[in-house]
Amino acid sequence: MIKRCLDALYSALDRVYVLRQLSYALHGFLVGLHLALGILHLLPLEQSVTFSLSPDDDPSDTSLAVAMTMSGTIFATLYGSLLIWVTQKLALRRLLTSRQTLTAMHDEYNSWIGIGSAMLALVGQCRIRSALPWVSCITAYLVCITALHSTVPSMVTVKVGEVDFEDSVTTRLAYPDVQGMLYSSASTSENAPSLYHALFTDASSLLPYIALLNGDQEPGLARSTIYDITMPEAGMRQSNSTTLVNSTTFSVRCGKLESLRLEGYHPKDAREVRHYDLSHVYPNGTKQDGLRILNMQPNNAMAFAWLNSSSDADARPAFNRSFYLYGTFNVMDSAGVWLPNLTLPQRVAAGAPVNMSVVGCNLYSSDAFVHVNTTTRLAVREEVANMSTGAHWEAYEPRGAVEAGELGILDLWTTAISKQYETNFSLGRSETHKLGFMAKYLTSRLGLKLPSYSGAYVPRRRVHLYELENALSELVASYFWALNQVNTNNQYGIERTSVTTTLVPMPVRKFRLNRLSIFSGLLISLALLCMNYLLVRPRVSRAKHAVDILDSLGLLQTVWFLRNRPDVLSTVGRVENPVEDELRGAGMFVMEPDIRDSVCVRDVGCAGRGETPIPLMLLPAGTKQSREGDGGREEMKTAKLDANCTPSSWQEFDSDC
Repeated sequence: MIKRCLDALYSALDRVYVLRQLSYALHGFLVGLHLALGILHLLPLEQSVTFSLSPDDDPSDTSLAVAMTMSGTIFATLYGSLLIWVTQKLALRRLLTSRQTLTAMHDEYNSWIGIGSAMLALVGQCRIRSALPWVSCITAYLVCITALHSTVPSMVTVKVGEVDFEDSVTTRLAYPDVQGMLYSSASTSENAPSLYHALFTDASSLLPYIALLNGDQEPGLARSTIYDITMPEAGMRQSNSTTLVNSTTFSVRCGKLESLRLEGYHPKDAREVRHYDLSHVYPNGTKQDGLRILNMQPNNAMAFAWLNSSSDADARPAFNRSFYLYGTFNVMDSAGVWLPNLTLPQRVAAGAPVNMSVVGCNLYSSDAFVHVNTTTRLAVREEVANMSTGAHWEAYEPRGAVEAGELGILDLWTTAISKQYETNFSLGRSETHKLGFMAKYLTSRLGLKLPSYSGAYVPRRRVHLYELENALSELVASYFWALNQVNTNNQYGIERTSVTTTLVPMPVRKFRLNRLSIFSGLLISLALLCMNYLLVRPRVSRAKHAVDILDSLGLLQTVWFLRNRPDVLSTVGRVENPVEDELRGAGMFVMEPDIRDSVCVRDVGCAGRGETPIPLMLLPAGTKQSREGDGGREEMKTAKLDANCTPSSWQEFDSDC
């Protein structure tokens, strides 16, 4: 069965039509291979093929790269040899069945021996031009095959790189768990347990430190925005990739108080006023009483106030998204309009009046998402909300009360104000009231200078309204960010965590397609395809009914080809100096591809005159073969022919010795 299949294959390969189609297919496959690799490189899909490295693998190991190069070289060698074999076989068949000069046949055949021989044949065309187009085509074909040995091994390389794999990472949410403080009596000033009281005071203690920092360089805090912080596990590889986390941006909008007036001050029988009671009117005409502010003497000092601050419910939720800010500094909006100061008496009997700036403010928040770098744990700066660059005066109107089921972290703001730490800086001569840490944060952000503790005088400063709003927004964000920072080991029970996805780099070996090698190989493959078509297609000079047998010009094939051409032997044999150019010049006559039946030598198995020829047999050297005939027994020696029986010319070859 196998033998029949092989015989059928050999028979098919011996057919010119089958070989020609095979040559087209082989060259077309080479072009298609380069096109496919080019498409993979342009997409690029080869990067998806990776080989992960274990911790024990050496990234500098080049075994795989060497194996790829060797494989490419072996493929180029074997495939190039196959292309040359098929093309040469067909080209020589076409050569030996076409009408052309003997020198042209010689030059074309020599060109197929190798690149060196092809180059010599091409140079020889400069002296005697016999088949310049075909010699040039064969030379170019062999050069292109050689070039494939350089382009094919370099098309695919292996390099060590990193591929990001999706992994989960724990994040600490920026929004702490404040539900227990919001939905129980623990959030009121009277009933707040010591644990929550410590939380609020501890958070305020970080504000002076935060005021000195760059607002964009702390993980979880970016200007007026707080966001979740990634907490990678120990041993987890770090990368410069980003992951999407939750964020909350705070904003404060302040307005002027209409019809602001003094209602009273306390105590009235003391040398110094402790606090003042004010009132103002909302845009809808409603009068608001009960605004209590402290007396302060130093310039550029400030403090917070809220409604009903003297009652037991001063810190209850749902009333904490609106507050007041007052101080001994001037405020101007972007249009250059100054905020009118309220003149307040300093003492009952006598004393210099106090010019106070009072504004009403509302607190807002908006939730969004930002990308955070998994290595630095900082938010992408471009995604953080920008601060305000301008603001104009509008009448202040507080936000409405929030439904019980919609309470959020903003509703703890007044509680945070009431429980902040205080500095040693006194707001009055009696030193009853001190500058709070929140006010100290604002003065640092606004660049306001306070008098020294020795009582040195500083001038009253001016701030823009948008600068004041930006500083308040950053204060709110910094304070709520500090809640998580002081919650060491979750001692206050407010930490919330979540799990998000991130990209972790892993070392891998991956394929890389070389663009130059691919497109160079594509051009070479197209050139080979075109030259193959020119070399193997039938020539116009092909002789009709020519015997299509020979596909080589070895010594035996040459002897057989010239078996009935004594004129050729005579013409070439007359050359006295058998050098290349002399022989090529003698061979510049047309050869007809007429291939007739073979003749035989009488002494090695030819039949006599009128007898049926006996087929030639290849015998080992030195053996004898006898033949019975009419003339008796005749012995044939194959070891050596008698020199006397050697024919003097081709015409005498069949004569008796």
